[in-house]
Amino acid sequence: MEEGRYKITKGSSDMFKFFNARVNIIAAGNNIKNLSTELLDRFDFVFELEKPYGAERKQIASKVIDLFYFGRQGEATDADLINSYAEYVMNKPLERPVEERDRIQRLVNEYIDRKNDIEQHTIRNLEASIMRISEAIARLKQEPLQAEHVLEAILTKDPAIRSKETALLRAISREG
Repeated sequence: MEEGRYKITKGSSDMFKFFNARVNIIAAGNNIKNLSTELLDRFDFVFELEKPYGAERKQIASKVIDLFYFGRQGEATDADLINSYAEYVMNKPLERPVEERDRIQRLVNEYIDRKNDIEQHTIRNLEASIMRISEAIARLKQEPLQAEHVLEAILTKDPAIRSKETALLRAISREG
């Protein structure tokens, strides 16, 4: 899908059709061990969740039963609010001030220099991911893209950064 088109083929025949692919995946529920490295590389965040047991499972079951039995009954849920807000911010153009570009470049370069396991990450999984996350942060805050958003994206994606490195990156993001 990275080419922007997705091909659907019917059976084993030569009948196929191309579709434009613009996909944002918020969440997926798959066993990480069953996914290829190439597919996992396309996600900005990958979390392995623990299965609920006992009392927690019963609480979840109760909510599921209520949803199936009673439905939503016209109530707006938190998910509805989040969906509305996400749609609003995604349709609003994001400003990318030219004067921030060099600061953002210095910040990302410094982060790359300090990343110990850089060879284990692809550009798509690290640098492009950081930029996607920083744009999302700027959109959510309804602000033009700034180096501070990039720093926040780096710290969110890589919480293991040592405090000394964080201080240096923070200083770069605030340079004027």
